[in-house]
Amino acid sequence: MCIQCCETINALESRGEQALVAVAASAIAVTRRAGNPDATVMALTPSLRLQGLEEPGGVDYENNSDLDQNPVSPMHNETNETVCPVARSVDIVGDKWTILVLRELYMGSTRFEEIQIQTGATPQMLASRLKALEADGMVERRPYNEKPMRYEYQLTEKGWAFYPVLYALRAWGEGWCKDEDEGLAMHFVHRACGHDVGLASICPHCGVPVQRKDLEATISQRFLDERTARRAAFKRKS
Repeated sequence: MCIQCCETINALESRGEQALVAVAASAIAVTRRAGNPDATVMALTPSLRLQGLEEPGGVDYENNSDLDQNPVSPMHNETNETVCPVARSVDIVGDKWTILVLRELYMGSTRFEEIQIQTGATPQMLASRLKALEADGMVERRPYNEKPMRYEYQLTEKGWAFYPVLYALRAWGEGWCKDEDEGLAMHFVHRACGHDVGLASICPHCGVPVQRKDLEATISQRFLDERTARRAAFKRKS
């Protein structure tokens, strides 16, 4: 087994990525039997790309002039062979870090550092997700400073179209993944009538379907304290 393969396996094991360890070991075994060890890296690239491991050193994504010279292909692989929309969708958003990045964008975080703080992703992991989301047309970069050049990230129409999925995930998580005494992390009030819609997509007061644009979002004190603490801890380490 080559040094690069050993390093890959060790990195995955140290991060507890046992599923990817199995994928990596299988890919290495297959390519060795085929007499083409160089193909191992190619075989591992899709999985490592999701984990942010394929580009050692990371990327300064706020000042990323490198992106235009090295564009990232959309995160599509063998699921292009199926017409199943679920399979094709999870190619783009079927990853924890991607979902958390989208959560932050929906909450109004548009800059790299704030997204990193609130997701807990490493710069390398975050850069790979943002680059993939841009390649898939979910977000776009917009400069907010010229000297030095800095970019922020805005949701596209395609990115906003995913919001109902995250809203439903929030409802499921509040109902099945938390204790009752923890309370809702976010409250959404229907602007038209002034009533809290809870976890519903139909206002329980006036009975009309609501979209994100119809709702006023308010963060709970507990969730706000959690986010403030993350920011403070990040600044102390910087």
